Parts: sequence; C-alpha cells; structure tokens
Amino acid sequence: MKCESNFNYWGIKIIKMKPNKSMSDFWILKKVGEGTFGTVFKAIEIESGTHVAIKWAKASKFEDGVPKDSFWEIQIHHLLKESPCIVQMKDFFFEQDTVFLVFECMQIDLHHLIKSWITPFSQDELKTLMRQILEALSHVH
Repeated sequence: MKCESNFNYWGIKIIKMKPNKSMSDFWILKKVGEGTFGTVFKAIEIESGTHVAIKWAKASKFEDGVPKDSFWEIQIHHLLKESPCIVQMKDFFFEQDTVFLVFECMQIDLHHLIKSWITPFSQDELKTLMRQILEALSHVH
C-alpha cells in the first residue's frame, strides 16, 4: 500500500492510500469466518507465498474512488500499523462493488483462544495476554 499524501478531516489526520493488489494476486484457500461486515478467507499471496487473511465486503457508496463504508476501517488500520499487538493490514483494493482488506494471517484470534481453552490459564499466560491487550489498548489511545 502506498501513501500518496496527508490531509485533515475534522481534525483527524487522513492518509490517502493507493492500493497495489487485485484478487488475481491471491489464491483463496478456504473461508474462515463470516460476520455482519464481510467474509474472511485464508489465502496465499502468489508473489511471496505468504499466507494472508482477506476480508471481503460489499461496498455501497464510493466517494473519490474509496468506498465510504470502508474508508474509516482502512484509515484506522493504517494508523495502527506500528503496534505489534494489533493484526496488521498489509494492503487493500477494490474490484467493482467489493472492498478487499488484506491482513497478516493469524493462527487463532483472542476470542477463539479463550473459548477453546480447556484448562484454566496459568498465571504467566494470563500476564502475557493482559500485557498484550493493554499494549494494544494503549496504542489505540
């Protein structure tokens, strides 16, 4: 993803970003989740062989070539790119009326980790989880 320029919108620094990819750059492996705002697929980036997660969402309104309903999500992920405790958005692109957000691929998310854990967390595991959660929260604020 290339940053073109910065401008302010209601006092918030906005980064204009230029997408670099298209769906032809990925092999879709499987669907890993579905929610209110889209469907997530596990994929392989063909050029690098890297596993990624692609969020696939319908875009309703475009403004200046960017889908309005995805604009803020793209901006927030771009601004949070420095935190090691937040899943990183690697790229994004649009095809027709669909927005694709490309993320680093994680083995499991925190919600599923907690729900699937069979034995209680050890004190060290709890300390590590809480440190990561608080570091991510600190970075957001």
